[in-house]
Amino acid sequence: FEVPIKCPACDQNVIIKDIRLLCLNFHCPGKIKEEVLNFIHRIDIEAISDKRVEDLIKHKLVNKIEDLYRLSIEDFLRLEKVQKKLA
Repeated sequence: FEVPIKCPACDQNVIIKDIRLLCLNFHCPGKIKEEVLNFIHRIDIEAISDKRVEDLIKHKLVNKIEDLYRLSIEDFLRLEKVQKKLA
């Protein structure tokens, strides 16, 4: 097993801290996703799936936890799968 030196989500350098690999990129989409998902699960929001969080990050609608509070219905309607479900 070879320890990765680059983050699989953003291709930036990683460091080893204790037993974890940490990405050094503050804007890493993988890091943002995990932080947002952790928050969503802690406050028990079931309506937003992991895939939906990925889509929100991909469309630059969520870059930090605070962005969840700024989302509007129109923001969700921009997401392709939401549009298909409503059609």
